Amino acid sequence: MEQVSPGVPSEPAFESARRLFFEGLAALRGGRLEDAERAFVASLEAVPGRVSTLINLGSTRLRMHRPVEAIAAAEAVLVVEPGDVDALGIRAIALARMGLQQQALAAYDRVVAADPHLAAMWSQRGSLLREMGRLDEAAASYAEARARGDDSVLNDYFLAGVGGGTPPPAAPPDYVEGLFDDYSAEFDDHRPFI
Repeated sequence: MEQVSPGVPSEPAFESARRLFFEGLAALRGGRLEDAERAFVASLEAVPGRVSTLINLGSTRLRMHRPVEAIAAAEAVLVVEPGDVDALGIRAIALARMGLQQQALAAYDRVVAADPHLAAMWSQRGSLLREMGRLDEAAASYAEARARGDDSVLNDYFLAGVGGGTPPPAAPPDYVEGLFDDYSAEFDDHRPFI
């Protein structure tokens, strides 16, 4: 019988967790969110506490519109790696989606303080500030996102929306597509039974 130190997974458990992790990544990339979640959960059952698996599970649950469960995955990472930027980002996004604006803003501030190169987080921070009616701060965040390399067309559109620029003739196609994707993911929940 193979001897394994406490807390160290056996070789078969590690290989199983690794295979399931990569299956989860493939499913996530393919938009098969339920399959991705199942694979990540199974991977964590084989080898609990793997940071990369927890991060991807949290990201998957965000895409599934389950922010409370996304936060749980992020918090599991933050217990062992308190400054993990990916976990902090998942937590910030989830809090914003839950409508916990002050907590979300503090979480975004923690993310950009930990790694100011995360341009998309500056943009998301700006969107939260816009929702809070803090338009000057929102404009500064969008400008920061643009300066750090985030999508300039999108951030120019957002800047124009808070009075920080000239409005473009139309919304950026990626923005419109994102809105449609967000709505269509929830459409089945809103459809009445016939």
